[in-house]
Amino acid sequence: MRARVLSSTALVVVLLCGAFGFSITPAQASGSGGPDGTKWYLPLGDSLAAGAEQIGDPLSNTPDKYTSYGYTDDLWHLIDNCVPTAGLNDDPGNLEWNGCSKPVLYPASLSSGRGKFACLDDINGETTRSFIEPGRTTCTKYSTESQLQAAVRFLKRHRGHVGLITIDVGADDLGLCITSDGKIKDLKKTEHGFESSCVANKLADVKKNIKTIADGLRDAAPGVKIIGGTYYNAMSVMHDVWANKWHVAENWTPELVTFANDKVKELNNILIDAYRANGIKVARVDQAFHIDHHDAQVKDVCNWTRMCNDFPPDVHPNGSGYLEIERAFAEQY
Repeated sequence: MRARVLSSTALVVVLLCGAFGFSITPAQASGSGGPDGTKWYLPLGDSLAAGAEQIGDPLSNTPDKYTSYGYTDDLWHLIDNCVPTAGLNDDPGNLEWNGCSKPVLYPASLSSGRGKFACLDDINGETTRSFIEPGRTTCTKYSTESQLQAAVRFLKRHRGHVGLITIDVGADDLGLCITSDGKIKDLKKTEHGFESSCVANKLADVKKNIKTIADGLRDAAPGVKIIGGTYYNAMSVMHDVWANKWHVAENWTPELVTFANDKVKELNNILIDAYRANGIKVARVDQAFHIDHHDAQVKDVCNWTRMCNDFPPDVHPNGSGYLEIERAFAEQY
């Protein structure tokens, strides 16, 4: 396993959120490529792109609650075949390349010293709506522009000098339908199973918004390789672990778990359709986590996230989980 240098940040995140970037460099300011003529790598999305990983009690007041080293870091290192001595959170000027003359791709950053392209929104996460519309997150860096607007501005400024874009967004839309005690909002039992007007509305939002996002990125970056990711279902363990092991959230019956799984699969299909319509390759993270096979998926979610071993749990991947997500993206590179 690659050495993982962890940079901490104070966050309180329960569901998916956040994303990526860096402090500005002279090469970036000039509208050219990265240092020494390398091309830029632009990682976008939510907290999976940011690498959120719980390393402490999320209910405590200690600052080291989440790391910020995830699949985008792993993917960057894999592409360059070298491991820097610092993560993508750190000042690029301080990186030491351990025998590498220079990276193949260089991580992109926001201007004006605002750091990462997306933020770990500690309230609702980065939804497809907040990705498009400024002021929709609690991140001060996006009070005047959205992540999409910042990305398009960067891509236009550096047209011809961007080598790769990755994105994952959409899960936080569904996350808005989960209450703090693990219940699905507006859930009703019908003769055909379950339904939720909240979930249905959020899926409709994603279908509309992801088209805007995919169209916007492709228009701003014609010919650039873009890879979009699907999602695993962290809620797959709600019956097997939460209800049966911890005796909490006992409303999560096997039937309700199946309903939730079907809705994550529906979300993934919406993402896949929008991405492929714009020539965007799809990293099948859902398949890596065996979303079509319940027992295997529960095992994967337990092994690759903190949903089964820690209470309060965390939906974000652990180090092994991020490596699995990186492999899904790497297959499309």
